Amino acid sequence: MRRRDYLVAAGAGAVAVVGSIGEVPRVSAQESQFELVEINSPSEVGVMDSFTYSYTVANTGDQDGTFWTYFTIDAWGESEVTSERHALAIPAGEEETVEVNTAYSPYLGTLRYQIQAFEESFSIEAIPASHELGEAW
Repeated sequence: MRRRDYLVAAGAGAVAVVGSIGEVPRVSAQESQFELVEINSPSEVGVMDSFTYSYTVANTGDQDGTFWTYFTIDAWGESEVTSERHALAIPAGEEETVEVNTAYSPYLGTLRYQIQAFEESFSIEAIPASHELGEAW
């Protein structure tokens, strides 16, 4: 078989394969769907104090699925995406809660966290730390 004949035959085979892919039935619309149930966070933290926040996500769909999101942190007008991606395997009809222990805020001001997947946000105010006389910082 000459090269040109081979390429034509191979091309026809590729077209046949591509054509058949379009005929494969798609997965039904019944799939994982996620909703934000609640966010728990302190309203204020002392400067240089670590803190914990949590959020709960429900899978309201008909299939098990993995929810994932990034967080945007807006601190003093400078937004940045955390390098941490949150991923939760959630069975259909169930809820999962993520608890995040986070580093301290070195400055006074408002920290605004946004859960990108839901475009929901919450704020934490960094206030002057209070320590007892003689307590180490």
